[in-house]
Amino acid sequence: MMNPELYLRHLHLKNRGQRPESNRVMNEFIDSFSTEEEKDTWVDEFLKSGEYGHQINYDLYVRLVFPVLLKRYRRQERESMLWLAKTIHNIGRNLSLFEEVGKGKYGFLLEAYTLLPDEETRQKLLGSLCGDLDYAQHEWPAGILIGSNGATFEECEEYLKDVVFARTLDDGDEREFLDTFEARVKSYMERL
Repeated sequence: MMNPELYLRHLHLKNRGQRPESNRVMNEFIDSFSTEEEKDTWVDEFLKSGEYGHQINYDLYVRLVFPVLLKRYRRQERESMLWLAKTIHNIGRNLSLFEEVGKGKYGFLLEAYTLLPDEETRQKLLGSLCGDLDYAQHEWPAGILIGSNGATFEECEEYLKDVVFARTLDDGDEREFLDTFEARVKSYMERL
């Protein structure tokens, strides 16, 4: 049976700066779970508490939180998609986790929005997409990027499709940004 005292001990040790010992206790805590139901219940309560800050403890995420979210994601549970998007920094710290899900924040938000469009997810999806587009143009006027490389003509065409989709999500706040980005992509395409 799960031992919540171990989690509290981990927090105490962590706050005292005793990292190796706190990590050992964290792993004992994770090992104390005996059923999937215990894991599900604890992960739900933990995520909803918001007590983890910007990133969840590495071992806790990899060994407990991510497996629960992944199981639910594979069942197409919308809430798990939103939690995976929210905890994307943890996924980004571990290449094998990213390879397992094969997408980033935008991909999870898009799936959640497709299942059930709502205002909050629309705003997060638009924000994520505009953030990605903004990164793509951050070297302008030198070029438009995909990752850390210059975008190909075909990748620029995909960016233009992203702009069209972003406009369907936008209530007008991002119009100027999208117009500028679209003009830059078209200008860059003329140079290719």
